Amino acid sequence: MKSLRIYMIKTYIFLIIAFLLNGCSEDPSGPSITEMFDHPDECNTAMTWDGTYLWMGGEEYCHKVSKSGEIVSSFYTPGGHCGAIEWDGSHLWTHDGGFYGHGEPAYPTIYQVTTSGEIISSFSSPVYCPHEIVWDGTCLWIYGGSFSGLADWYKLSTSGEILYSMDPSLGNHGAAWDGQYLWSVVHPSKIGSGGRYSKLFSMNMSGEIIDLFIFEDLQFWGLAFDGNDFWVIVKYIAPDVTVCKISDF
Repeated sequence: MKSLRIYMIKTYIFLIIAFLLNGCSEDPSGPSITEMFDHPDECNTAMTWDGTYLWMGGEEYCHKVSKSGEIVSSFYTPGGHCGAIEWDGSHLWTHDGGFYGHGEPAYPTIYQVTTSGEIISSFSSPVYCPHEIVWDGTCLWIYGGSFSGLADWYKLSTSGEILYSMDPSLGNHGAAWDGQYLWSVVHPSKIGSGGRYSKLFSMNMSGEIIDLFIFEDLQFWGLAFDGNDFWVIVKYIAPDVTVCKISDF
């Protein structure tokens, strides 16, 4: 079994700005932020990759976005809110849950939609308070089952049948599939005495963590994998929201 590797990565905001102005210096200790752009719609914290473009979902709209941050197209989110967004190779998957306690259903509807927002199929989520949707090439993976505590990952058929579940050791604020492992980002629910940091980690389908990277002074929301690199939505202090590419794994 592959042993767990943990990396601590210091990414202070002023160092990121210096990187953008002066170019990238190689960091042999692990991955680094190599590109970034201002988030085109800071209400959106869900993200996926369709092979050419990023898709971002959140309140009211889903946006198709270029790697430079330009909105290419948009559609109104089914149900009025996009709690997660994922690409299955042909279509998008979303659900209309989100910030529970603000009117979103605890068992939201999961939709398969075209890139123009037309509903192809839908089913009621069998998982309480789902947060994330991931496509592994055959099935959907839904993170949920808890309103505020540590939840579980559920493997679903495209009709909503629960096929398998696992209990991870860390939470989730965004997830992506790289063809072999499930990757997630997580940050403290409260930024205070514990500081501001995020974890990017991979795990196998038994929930065992393979690699773990810690990014200091950044708060990650949303995650997408473009075949080579990861994209994350980074929040500093509101209203600053940035989309960053993480490379050099």
